[in-house]
Amino acid sequence: MRRLDSPRARAAAMVFSAAALWGLSGTVAQSLMQGAGVGAAWLVCLRMLVAGGALALLAAVRLGGHALAAPWRTRAEAAHLVAFSLLGLFAVQFTYLAAIRASNAAAATFLQYVGSALVVVWGAARARRTPTLRQAAAVAAALAGIALLATDGSPTDLAVPLPGLLWGLAAAVSLAVNTILPAPLVRRHGALAVLAWGMLLGGGAGALLLRPAPWPPAAAHTEVLAEAGFVAILGTLVPFTLYMASMGALTAAETALFANAEPVAAAVAAALWLHVRLGPWAMGGGALVLAATTDLYRRPPPAAPETAATPAAAAGRRRNGA
Repeated sequence: MRRLDSPRARAAAMVFSAAALWGLSGTVAQSLMQGAGVGAAWLVCLRMLVAGGALALLAAVRLGGHALAAPWRTRAEAAHLVAFSLLGLFAVQFTYLAAIRASNAAAATFLQYVGSALVVVWGAARARRTPTLRQAAAVAAALAGIALLATDGSPTDLAVPLPGLLWGLAAAVSLAVNTILPAPLVRRHGALAVLAWGMLLGGGAGALLLRPAPWPPAAAHTEVLAEAGFVAILGTLVPFTLYMASMGALTAAETALFANAEPVAAAVAAALWLHVRLGPWAMGGGALVLAATTDLYRRPPPAAPETAATPAAAAGRRRNGA
């Protein structure tokens, strides 16, 4: 019997696997930063430069040098690419890792997912229209989820440290920017070339601006090197490649649904490996955020800006993010 849905099934498996790897890499990043003392700046530059170099090589082989260089042909597009690299890709990766270092991988990933709600709000403002009742309810649910996640149901205490909460919300804003900025470039030049340049430029600019130690003392340990390699390769390069391979076979809503494996994987891995425990109210808040963001992608309005899931947009999710 013919399997008419096999391409969609493969695409779903790719998105699910990519999201799970992003989630696991967040927990590995937490181990590196909180356990081994590795800085967020060094880790984000490493993962972006390694992944960007590999993606650029892949783009050169698959597309040719002409296509790889295309985003640089006009000043306007070159400036757009630089803005996306710094304000989108680098910002979302750095703020996400900073949120993990200040709290934990599970909380940081749940908080970052609120960026989807911000995209909807921005789309409504740009189209000069009022969000639908369903969208408003989803945004309100996402905000309620943040409150539960941050307090674990206690109105007088923070379950997530304040720096972690602020970095997590910054990661959500960065995720929204990272979702919106690359759409015109991706339409004209494809996701592979844009993402490769974004990773290389973001990692290079981060290294110049933040000046992390090229080889931190912790990197002398084999276990630390192995974990850093996991974040750079299995937590960045492989999931982005899988995600790109799935493009076009799923709707944005389906992609958002399968991408929910990321915070679930981060929460489970953090609990089993690092013994991080989120309270029942905090877990309920995280689930509320996931439900709200998935619903926001279920029926995007025609007038909204192009914010369909793309590998460039998914760079913070992880989304991830790590």
